Amino acid sequence: MPTKTNLTQEFELATKLAYQAGDIALKHQANLQNLEVSRKSQDNSPVSAADLEISDYLTTNLQQAFPEDIIISEESKKLESLFEQHKNSKHANQKTWFIDPIDGTKDFIKGQKDFSIMIGLCINNKPELGVVYQPRNNSLWRGLVSLNLCEEIYKNKQNSFQTKKLECSQRPCEAFKDRKSTRLNSTHQIISYA
Repeated sequence: MPTKTNLTQEFELATKLAYQAGDIALKHQANLQNLEVSRKSQDNSPVSAADLEISDYLTTNLQQAFPEDIIISEESKKLESLFEQHKNSKHANQKTWFIDPIDGTKDFIKGQKDFSIMIGLCINNKPELGVVYQPRNNSLWRGLVSLNLCEEIYKNKQNSFQTKKLECSQRPCEAFKDRKSTRLNSTHQIISYA
């Protein structure tokens, strides 16, 4: 079982998958006139074929790499049962991934750039890592609690990647307290909401 000190493989895979999921999103956004969009029965919010493809892609790849982990995607067909499995797990060092394949679907289906791919990991209900990628801006934020690492990776004017270290905090943000996800918030804190 993994411990907090050896999550480098998870961290690097989450980063790689976020970039790959961003490519899928951009492919769909370039062809919006043919993008299928439906409504979720729970809250009538939009869900696109891109959301579903990215959800499947991320879930499949994480499950192949970490078969014992629980993976909860916003677009999971068994969302409630996955939350119950996560909540009731008695397994020591239980890892649970939280995915929002496209955070900002409304903006995404309008062709706007303000959407993100979000991947987070909790161990025993505590946030351990988070990756947020905005494909249209080519900006990625990621954090790993065990290394006290928060950073932004972006393309500079010369079109090469730059990394900027950010302040890292584990203090929860009250504004998002009711959310059921793990993410980096606007001040780049890794936060968890279960």
